[in-house]
Amino acid sequence: MYFSMLYQVYVTNKGKDLFGSKLVKIPSPRYIVFYNGDRKVKETMKLSLSDAFIGFEEKGDFEWTATMI
Repeated sequence: MYFSMLYQVYVTNKGKDLFGSKLVKIPSPRYIVFYNGDRKVKETMKLSLSDAFIGFEEKGDFEWTATMI
């Protein structure tokens, strides 16, 4: 939801029309999670959004990943 709000601000500030017939280019997202827990984990690892879905059995065409540092 946070990123959709950021994209909305970006599109509004650029005066773009999301509902028009032209493709609206947006900046590529890059997601980073900073881990500060006390459990021992790898220095960096990839997290997949699909891992949080209930009953999600296979990866689809759309997958968001984040790098945890």
